[in-house]
Amino acid sequence: MTCGSVSLPAPLCILQLSYNITQYSPTPRTMFTDKVVLITGASSGIGAACALAFAKSSATLSLVGRNLDNLSTIGKVCEKLNHIKPLLIVADVTSDTDLDKIVEDTANKYGKIDVLINNAGINSVPETHSSAETYDRVMATNVRATYLLTTKRHRTY
Repeated sequence: MTCGSVSLPAPLCILQLSYNITQYSPTPRTMFTDKVVLITGASSGIGAACALAFAKSSATLSLVGRNLDNLSTIGKVCEKLNHIKPLLIVADVTSDTDLDKIVEDTANKYGKIDVLINNAGINSVPETHSSAETYDRVMATNVRATYLLTTKRHRTY
């Protein structure tokens, strides 16, 4: 599907409503020049919109998401905005191994993390799960992952 002059998967076209990615200044703002911004949940929705906004502000990006196709699309648009290729990390924030990978890959590539946007989150899971399973999945994604990634980032820097 095409949103303006940019071809995006249908779910990402909603970004057009909140952040016009096809009309950007050829001279980006430089508020985040030399700053590394790590964003979870960057493959869609608010996380993708944050990635675009930080790219427009000249940030160096480390983008995390579960959907490689959407993440790659957002990465390409970010690179078009600020001419800096973002680090793309396919990961599940409920996995401790993936959380370590997120911090290690970002640290290895950029040597620092200046801004952490813990955006990955869910508000429900399929109805086939019991109430306790639903609660556990939501808490693992929305609370536990946020806490662990923040503490891992803090210990690294």
